Amino acid sequence: MAKKEMNVLTEAYLNELYNTAIENDYMCSVVIQYMKDEYLPSRDYQMLHNALKQHFGQYKRAPKYGVITQIMSTSRSVTELLDEIRDTAVSKD
Repeated sequence: MAKKEMNVLTEAYLNELYNTAIENDYMCSVVIQYMKDEYLPSRDYQMLHNALKQHFGQYKRAPKYGVITQIMSTSRSVTELLDEIRDTAVSKD
């Protein structure tokens, strides 16, 4: 039997999910534990996920936006993604 291809999660869903993970330590722990790279639609999301995972593993807390932006400052596309995620949070208020 052929291996079924995984459905990639939508960017709108991921933006809300990662915003919640950045704002909530418990949700961050759940996301980094269960999210797999193959569920993510792009390399930028994978890089962001790995940075969250590394930070949470070290500090046992979700990083604030300023911290994760600084960590990812060498990747312009990921910092732009973080801006989109932050805008998602603002638009739902």
